[in-house]
Amino acid sequence: MPASIRPGDVLADRYRLVDLLSESGNGRFWRAHDRILERHVALHVIAADDDRAEGLLAAARRSATILDPHILRVLDAERSGQLCYVVNEWGSGTSLDIMLAAGGELSPRRAAWVVGEVAAACARAHAADVPHGRLNPENVLIDTSGAVRVIGWCVDAALHGRPTGRVADDVADLAGLLYAALTGRWAGPSSSAVPPAPTDHGRVLRPRQVRAGIPRDLDTLCDEVLNPQPGCGAMPAEAFRAVLEEFVGDPSGLQESMTSRLVSGAHATVVLPQVPEFTVREAEDLVRGAPAEGPDAAGSEPQGAEEPHEPAEERAEETTGEVTQAEMPGFLVAGAQSSAPTPPPPFEEPPARPLFAPDPPEGAPVRRARQPHPGRDSQQYWPWDTEAGAR
Repeated sequence: MPASIRPGDVLADRYRLVDLLSESGNGRFWRAHDRILERHVALHVIAADDDRAEGLLAAARRSATILDPHILRVLDAERSGQLCYVVNEWGSGTSLDIMLAAGGELSPRRAAWVVGEVAAACARAHAADVPHGRLNPENVLIDTSGAVRVIGWCVDAALHGRPTGRVADDVADLAGLLYAALTGRWAGPSSSAVPPAPTDHGRVLRPRQVRAGIPRDLDTLCDEVLNPQPGCGAMPAEAFRAVLEEFVGDPSGLQESMTSRLVSGAHATVVLPQVPEFTVREAEDLVRGAPAEGPDAAGSEPQGAEEPHEPAEERAEETTGEVTQAEMPGFLVAGAQSSAPTPPPPFEEPPARPLFAPDPPEGAPVRRARQPHPGRDSQQYWPWDTEAGAR
């Protein structure tokens, strides 16, 4: 790999290198600008005499045959001088590994939707016998609109020196993606920087054993693919997608909700407006009349000169109000004396009322008819002979 390439260099008189995004081994990944179509592109560059060069160009040709909205397409591939490069469509967003590291696991429904979108791309590519070859969280991108895009179809595996991928490995990686989205652990066969999933005697633990609250349908799907039973064939990507689609149901709003999980690399500086300084005015200045304005006043004193303090007696004659606690004039008549407020009347005890009825006089019945001659079935009685009972 020539060490002389740097930002600003132009490859094939078309692609101007902008940013070096990553460097692995003898390969470099650049963000470049297409000077003909005026757009950003992703550029993978290795040395022309590298052992991976022929396989990289072959992988680019296979990837270009797949047209799917979830896949970032291959736009160009060529040997130019001492370099071999592949140009891919540029995508802006957050990869799944960074999203999980920054914000934690996804909810079960979001996780099923994201992996279901990747499974839909796999189903279309597998129908043409073109597997991805290295389907890990680093190659799953959530763009700025919340859509799911897959990076490096066939090309990423060739850059890592891996042979042509297998369909069964892609399906196992799909289960690993679902496992990672639910638990934050990676269980697929491809390599990844996400922490590995725990195992027990060579068997990957079920997602429900790692994190509580995972639905049983998703737990069973991961376990069937990652820990297959002897004699059972590999699940196709279309069947994997169908299970996730049934679990998600109506996907309305899921794409928009994924934008809340995007990780921004830039931290803008918030500039607050300057707080104005407030001057404290004395209480006597509030009740003082405004200074006279006019040509005479303007010419008599220079601007900014302080007024001389008047005697307290003269100032009291001009003032017709006094300052309250809120520093506002009370509008009282000058010379009026304030009197103390009238105290409230004394509290009077309420009249005593008997708690129980008084005992009747000797020989009198306990109950006396309220009316002189009540009816035979009348129940109207007054318990004691008082003025209230005679009403």
